[in-house]
Amino acid sequence: TPSQADDIRDFQIEGMSIGDSALDYFSESEIKKYLYPKSKKFALSSHDIKNSEVYEGIRFHYKTKDKKFIIHALSGMISYANNVEACYTKEKEIIKELESQFPSGRKDAQGTLIHKSDPTGKSIYTYTAFYFDSGTISLECTDWSKSITLKKGWRDSLAVILQTKEFMHWIRNEAR
Repeated sequence: TPSQADDIRDFQIEGMSIGDSALDYFSESEIKKYLYPKSKKFALSSHDIKNSEVYEGIRFHYKTKDKKFIIHALSGMISYANNVEACYTKEKEIIKELESQFPSGRKDAQGTLIHKSDPTGKSIYTYTAFYFDSGTISLECTDWSKSITLKKGWRDSLAVILQTKEFMHWIRNEAR
């Protein structure tokens, strides 16, 4: 639950926040390291969550040379297999909550977009972001095409994403 502040570090996903050490939640051997093709500055670690009432999985990014594994981006995922309408409903609920809890955040609702990970162009997602001095909180509700679901096993899902400004710059300009 977010607090009454306009700092993304005050927003938690499964008790974790931007600026926390991933070592407070995982051992070093549990922290996976997926690197991006063009830049090794940040690494990604993904984890399934058991016994959660909200999220089924989390992802976080940390600097590859940081021995404390400080979190610079954090996402919580909820699967909506064969029920994308429920995803849109939950997304709207969270947007209203964020508007209430973070009134100074600049909201940018981009609507429905074509997902770049589907070469057929048939997968879509909705995107809404709230911008703050410390970074962004964004939501993505993805509706994968039937062919992607069959081929890769990807399911429709909602992601709540926290990102520092430094990470956002890197992912947009250096990572891919």
